[in-house]
Amino acid sequence: MKKKLRCYAGRLLAGIMPRRAREVRSNLFDPALGPLDKLVRNGLFHRALVGGDHALLKEFLADYWASAEGKSFHDDFRFRFQSHFLDHAVRATDDFATHLAESGAAIDSIYEVGCGTGQVLEYLQGRFPGMRQFVGIDLSEEQTVENRRVFEAKPELQFVAADACDWIPAHAQPGCVVLTNGGVFEYLDQAQLAALFSHIADRLAPASVVVVETVANDHDLDAELGSLVYGREMSFSHNYPHLLATAGFDVCYREERIADDGCRWIYLHAATRPGVEEAPTPRHR
Repeated sequence: MKKKLRCYAGRLLAGIMPRRAREVRSNLFDPALGPLDKLVRNGLFHRALVGGDHALLKEFLADYWASAEGKSFHDDFRFRFQSHFLDHAVRATDDFATHLAESGAAIDSIYEVGCGTGQVLEYLQGRFPGMRQFVGIDLSEEQTVENRRVFEAKPELQFVAADACDWIPAHAQPGCVVLTNGGVFEYLDQAQLAALFSHIADRLAPASVVVVETVANDHDLDAELGSLVYGREMSFSHNYPHLLATAGFDVCYREERIADDGCRWIYLHAATRPGVEEAPTPRHR
């Protein structure tokens, strides 16, 4: 209720102070923003949500992760590498390893979207030492610079500050796995994510996608094929199995889990189809 009140108050302020609203819009996460400016920001965000302006919602979310606030999130949640990735999410990566061994797919590059502190990419480099390329892509220039410093003794790890929707089509090479950990694709709208998956399937095969994302607790993935706006961040709950299958992938592994905080997580590994052969049955559900 408090959040709704802040949103409505912010919309009212944005309406009666359009100049101030434009100033806030130009620098959404400026550390110098005062309480009034933050109310206006909430109002702009709520207006985009109610109006179904997914492009603007994505702009807000991208600006957050490129800001100092996004960097602070990474700093505060380093422990999640163990408690989330190694304890749970790694099983989707395990399935990719099984697929690689059984299929003999010529995959030699790993691209992590939203790499944060680089811990997952470092883990993958240790697990797949024969890979040619390990690239972490993140919106935060500050985090990217820090990663290069932290991992300067491991030149095989590369870090770039970019939007993955731009970087992957321009730079990724065929024979790759694209993965996320901890919720990244939730900040892309459905059209952008569908385009990214289609590019990977059409242009980068043989390829795999490993997805570690949250979805809305009430999102029926068997019946609701479209994406939903949900949660306190007002990000996107996507139907990942449907989007991947539509793009040309077979879902090899699927697992869902409700975490202690009530969040619903989905872990997926999907691989590009080798041809017209019968799709494999997912190893786990």
